[in-house]
Amino acid sequence: MKIWLNHTLACPDDASYPFSLLIFHWESSEDQFKNLLGAYQASTLYNFRNKESPLEIQTIESGKDNDTINKNLQQLQSETGIIHLVKSKDAVLLHDANVIDVLPLHGYLRHYLDILEEFAWVYDHSKFKPANEAFHFVTHTIQSKILSLMPKSTKIQNDIKHVEEFLIPILQDLLFLNIFLTYLEIEEGLLVCKQCKRWFPIIKTIPRLYPKTMKREEMDLEFKGKWSKLFPDDVVMD
Repeated sequence: MKIWLNHTLACPDDASYPFSLLIFHWESSEDQFKNLLGAYQASTLYNFRNKESPLEIQTIESGKDNDTINKNLQQLQSETGIIHLVKSKDAVLLHDANVIDVLPLHGYLRHYLDILEEFAWVYDHSKFKPANEAFHFVTHTIQSKILSLMPKSTKIQNDIKHVEEFLIPILQDLLFLNIFLTYLEIEEGLLVCKQCKRWFPIIKTIPRLYPKTMKREEMDLEFKGKWSKLFPDDVVMD
């Protein structure tokens, strides 16, 4: 399961959302998290979109900082990039793998703040230290940076040049966030409804959501036996 999916799910019994999400184990490798963190620190994340191998994090290996920035800016107007700028008659709009509908700059950033605010109910209990570091980076550094830029985003003129100038200092953060939300996969975890306290397992990357009128399957019971020590204290242990 990709983390962004939690933004779209609701409890099958009471329609409450978002779930509390507990991550027990990542399907994505420890090296993928290391590569993501390393590329961000070197400012070499590239605005790619690799449909054949989406977990291959692409970077710009060499060149001056301005070269890296210019290559990423050129890619913004290409349909092959993760983040895509679209020039309409009256505005410059953005979309990506998480933001399907094209949005103006302020709306685009607001969409991500909505997702990041829900991270208050996401807990990474995995043993991957780089994954823990990446999660902390998203929930603290990136969220704070986007929040600080929100007032300025409403004043940006609707032309490509001004939008690109606004994006330059935050583009590496947005690329990091896109890769983290869209390309990295949870193998095992737990979804807990904050209203009714029922639990729903993530098994082999698939969230298993069904109403309480259905009996637990053997797979769910095996999951419970394996991970019950990490279940919240107030969860309904049916």
